[in-house]
Amino acid sequence: MSFQAAKELVKRNTCIEEETIPTSPLNAENPLLQQYKKQEERYQALLDELKHYQKQKQKLEKEKKKRNSEEIKTKKPLSKKEKERSLKVTSIEEIESLLENSLDSEKSKQQILTYLYNEAIEYNKIAKENTSLLEESKKEILEILALIHWTQLYQKEDVGEVQKEENQQNHLIYLTSNSGRIIPVDEIEKNIPIDYYEEIKELLLSIQNGTLKGFKSLSGKKFNEVKNRKIRIYFKQMNQNTYLILSCFIKDFYTNSKYSEDKKRLNAILEAEESTYATLANNEYYLQEQQNITNFIFQLLTNKRGENYGRKLNQTNQ
Repeated sequence: MSFQAAKELVKRNTCIEEETIPTSPLNAENPLLQQYKKQEERYQALLDELKHYQKQKQKLEKEKKKRNSEEIKTKKPLSKKEKERSLKVTSIEEIESLLENSLDSEKSKQQILTYLYNEAIEYNKIAKENTSLLEESKKEILEILALIHWTQLYQKEDVGEVQKEENQQNHLIYLTSNSGRIIPVDEIEKNIPIDYYEEIKELLLSIQNGTLKGFKSLSGKKFNEVKNRKIRIYFKQMNQNTYLILSCFIKDFYTNSKYSEDKKRLNAILEAEESTYATLANNEYYLQEQQNITNFIFQLLTNKRGENYGRKLNQTNQ
């Protein structure tokens, strides 16, 4: 057979094989394949829809930024007084000061409430975005809610009325150990020389009459302090006119590490027991008992009776 004839034969056989090869199931109208194609189409449609949504969202955000930018440009600058009174309130004292000095207390009250609500919303967002900050955010929100409650109840006295009666006094209550010992009394009795008793008395009276001598807000802590030359007293305001006395000490007797440790310890105690003291602060019977303790303490500080008198006071409360 010639080469040309052999070539023609191979060509014919190839054509026959192509005609007789059965159709592959993959090329047929397979139901599973059809279902897969439909799913793929739906998925692609969802992707297209998502891309469209993202483009719309970006467009809206750009428009919002543009509007905000235009508002900032057209917004009038704050006056000096407005800058001084710009809202950043973190305590009842600051809110009360703002409202007392405001020409329109109701308007200022609404501004403060708006600010506080926004702060609570921000902490709520933080808690959702970062679960590790959940507990801390909850505590901040609770404190803000307490400020909101106080602000809502606030009523400015009429012009001409006495803002605070001379005989009106704040209630003092005291941090107490599990065994019933009054912790500030223990500290006065055991750690503070009699020479400093007048300074302690002066600071306690400033809390009682609301002047808060040497007041200092402690950053990141649930309590504040009053101070004079040597003495420091830590306290927590529980409601409008009740203050929890936490600790009394001589600053010079403390190292920096001891000072820091004590603040952490008291903060932890407050986190665990603040709700209990908040409830007691509204109990008339409890306040009467605490007033008896306050009377004892002022007698101790005035008469400078020292350790034996302090021990007697604590024994009556065990």
